[in-house]
Amino acid sequence: MILRQMKMNIITNKNKQVMRKLIMNPRIILPVILLMLLSGYQTTAQVLPVVTARFANPYFDCETQLYCVDVELISDTPDKQLYGMNVRFFYDGTILEYYSTGDFEPGYDILGPPAIQTLFAGSGAYFGLNDPLIWYNGAVQLTGSSSLFISTTEWTRYFTVCFKVINPIYLGIDRFCPPLVWDLEEDPANGGYLPGDDGVVITLVGEFQSTPTTENVDQFNWYYTSGGNGFGLPEEMDCVDTTCGYTIPVANWAILLAIGLMIMATLFIYRRRA
Repeated sequence: MILRQMKMNIITNKNKQVMRKLIMNPRIILPVILLMLLSGYQTTAQVLPVVTARFANPYFDCETQLYCVDVELISDTPDKQLYGMNVRFFYDGTILEYYSTGDFEPGYDILGPPAIQTLFAGSGAYFGLNDPLIWYNGAVQLTGSSSLFISTTEWTRYFTVCFKVINPIYLGIDRFCPPLVWDLEEDPANGGYLPGDDGVVITLVGEFQSTPTTENVDQFNWYYTSGGNGFGLPEEMDCVDTTCGYTIPVANWAILLAIGLMIMATLFIYRRRA
């Protein structure tokens, strides 16, 4: 027993001596310190700025019957400038028809016409929308000089997307609230809804190249739902008035026609008596 304890003490002492030599040897300790510092840097570098996108400021133009919304961003990190954005969203093809993307802030433009894709039959039901469900897929990028930075305290506007209102039942009403569904799952880490689809992607101006972000979205007239087979449902939140001047409701036309006939009959009888 005593012999075994002595052996253990000898081994422990040798281990301590080896550790001292390792610690005192600069050829060993310096790479270890450098490795620790680099590991800490990589951990810090993985914390990306969170940039949130939304549609805002909807308006309806009576003359052209166009419905337009602005695209705006907000960041949780100051002094960040947008480099590029993959703009992807869904909308109800029975209500809206894509018209244009424009009115860009200086320095930004769209990289060619967006892809407007009609999805498979029944896809609208997953979002609580009608078929055909339409998928907008476009890219906006910094193409010139810009002094615009993404605010951390208020929404920063970048461009406008417009649609033609193609269903006449939505004209002449005081609450028009079409859903525009950003292509980003409730958990943004999952990306978009379609197979192989990254969804909404936002990059920032970096020192030598563009840098990534953690993307979030603020859905427009639509909200996520948990459970079931669907992803979410429409919600009337941001609505506009599509009445242009005074519009007589369809239900009142019969009354007005009857009144008109009564007036004409009265005039006819009065003239005969005269």
